Amino acid sequence: MRAIVVIIFIAFCFNLNAQEERKYKRKVSVDGTYLLSFFKTAEARLTPFNIKLSLNDKYNFRTGFNINTSTSSNKGFEGDLKIGIDISYPYSKKWNYYYGADVNGAYFNYNDRDNSTMILSFMPFLGFEVFLSKEFSLSYEPKLIINHYKYSDPSALINKESYAEEIKLTGLSQFFLNFNF
Repeated sequence: MRAIVVIIFIAFCFNLNAQEERKYKRKVSVDGTYLLSFFKTAEARLTPFNIKLSLNDKYNFRTGFNINTSTSSNKGFEGDLKIGIDISYPYSKKWNYYYGADVNGAYFNYNDRDNSTMILSFMPFLGFEVFLSKEFSLSYEPKLIINHYKYSDPSALINKESYAEEIKLTGLSQFFLNFNF
């Protein structure tokens, strides 16, 4: 609820009529939950830094990454790489909506234990974007996340590799601060 109130407040603080024509070819996005720590998120492994490249007026290529080589509890490696596509529809000069799908791959390996985790995710989404100025916008992107996990534990006596599947929805925490250029 706080996320919605803050987004609405920020939207009214800016001049929403400043956008005349949106012909930007690139967009760099930062996940708002990484910047505002009072919004707790269960999807901490999703990519906090995203790049969107325009293929034409309607289709966009998306990519993102997350690399953490020093976790708080132990030293190890956590990495995510996301690629996807979205289809954009301008609703007005101030609003835009889009939909698409991302494929995300994640790998976790820690130095204090032999096991590792690989995650392959398929994430269809529907997004809404409000342009606060010519170069700055906010977007909200709820997703359905379909995960396939592969756990590897070489020191196990049986089941050295195990698999699991999971389907979940993201919460209110998937909003992004966008810089258009």
